[in-house]
Amino acid sequence: RTGARLPPPRLAMPRPPRGPRRRVSRLPGLALLLLVACTGAEPPDPVQRVTVSPPSATLASGATQALTATLTGTKGGALAGRPVTWRSGNAALATDRASGVVTAGRVLGGANESVTITATSEAVSGSATLAVQPVPVAAVAVQGSGTLRPGGTLQLAAAPASATGEPLTGRPATWTTTDAAVAT
Repeated sequence: RTGARLPPPRLAMPRPPRGPRRRVSRLPGLALLLLVACTGAEPPDPVQRVTVSPPSATLASGATQALTATLTGTKGGALAGRPVTWRSGNAALATDRASGVVTAGRVLGGANESVTITATSEAVSGSATLAVQPVPVAAVAVQGSGTLRPGGTLQLAAAPASATGEPLTGRPATWTTTDAAVAT
């Protein structure tokens, strides 16, 4: 037939001689890798402990306190230049700035309230406990009025307030009289 297509001829590739195989050693490359790794800078010592100073303090309402975080590495030495984040356990009692300066909130009740301030670096934390004192009583208004007859009673109430006029709670009142023969 004319015009018929024949498959292309197959070329036979010579096979390499069968003899002992030659292995390429990987040791020089591994030695080079170790040499490069050993000449680089040592990785930084990770943070193992964060110590906050002072560990505790008592603050008046509205007062500030500077806290410091000391970072210790796994090798026991102090670490510098690492970022530290600060967090208050109760922002109403104490607010913190990135620098570790804490401002106490206003406690209107009659007792100290505690708040934990935490410093964190590289997922390791340390903390300090602050006691925030109540706002001091600046004035007391006596509530209740009336005419007191001999042998009668009159109920009065004390309403303590801060210097800015905020009502204060949980404050015991002590009552006195200028003439115990007239009223007690």
